[in-house]
Amino acid sequence: MFITQRYKKGRTYKKLNKAMRNAKPSICVERADLITKSYKETEGMPYILRRAHGIKYILENMTIFIDEDELIVGNHGSKPRSAPLFPEFGTFGKKELDLMPVRKVDTLQITEEDKEFLLNHIYPYWKNKNTGDISRYYIDEKL
Repeated sequence: MFITQRYKKGRTYKKLNKAMRNAKPSICVERADLITKSYKETEGMPYILRRAHGIKYILENMTIFIDEDELIVGNHGSKPRSAPLFPEFGTFGKKELDLMPVRKVDTLQITEEDKEFLLNHIYPYWKNKNTGDISRYYIDEKL
């Protein structure tokens, strides 16, 4: 606790705090791209092995960045305050992607290039293969 209190008083804390607060929350498509590449390469393998290979592929290929002066490092996106996507569990439509930057709460910035990439290169692969689509197939609509 003593170290934390001393650290908070310094310029480094203020610099890191300002940088974090100035970074706009955004979507990161890197994870979606990596998991899709892995699943394409492991077609025909048992599902649990595909998941394992997918995690391995992500960890070996994801962008790693450590900002100057960080005390705790590690990010799940390719840039600060970015949210990775999990297309194996479900996908977003164009309308949902368009609303992300302007919704009232939890806004997430997304570029037109990233929308196009998701809608034309990532999500078509996952149609009827992701958990959401499969569950809708097996579960009665009334439920």
